[in-house]
This record gives sequence, structure tokens and C-alpha cells, in this order.
Amino acid sequence: MSDKKVTVDPARFNALVMEVRKLKSDMAVLLESRRSVFEELEYLDVVQAADFLGVSKRTFYRMLSENRIPFTVVRRQKRFLLKDLERMIRKNYVPADKLTSIK
Repeated sequence: MSDKKVTVDPARFNALVMEVRKLKSDMAVLLESRRSVFEELEYLDVVQAADFLGVSKRTFYRMLSENRIPFTVVRRQKRFLLKDLERMIRKNYVPADKLTSIK
């Protein structure tokens, strides 16, 4: 990463700041809407957890095999605590100002 300074038009910068704020707000709304669907449940099964995260079952199982998703075992079946999945989403959130560093 270089230390070059970039001059940005103030109007465009303000528009970008507003867009980042909107995205942050949209993420909160999305999390809340997903939570409301599952609010009666404390633990989710594989299908529910994959749906909550917005991924396919195949992707969910891959993430599970990579130890990226915490779980507990209930009667020989994996269950996923809703709060753990929410925490995982928040932990992996990448703000717009960090997007250029993602590979």
C-alpha cells in the first residue's frame, strides 16, 4: 500500500459517506429481519442456519468443515445457536473503507 494522497471532490466524498452510512443501516435492518424470522428459535438446524446466513446447504457444510461455524450436538445432530451466527456475521463485516484490501 502506498502513502500517496488522493484529492477527492468534497461532494463525491460526502455522497460516499452517505452511501456507507446507508449500507450500515441496511445491514442492521437485514440482521433484524432475519432475526425476526427465527426469533422463536434459540437453536437452528442445518437448513435453518444456512438460510439465516443466506448460503446454500453445500456452502454451509463447507464452512462447517473448515471450522468457521460454531455448533453444539443435540442427540447426535448439529445445532447452531442463533446468537453465534449473528456474532459471526458481525465479526466478518467489512466496512466500505476496507473493501480495497480484500483479495
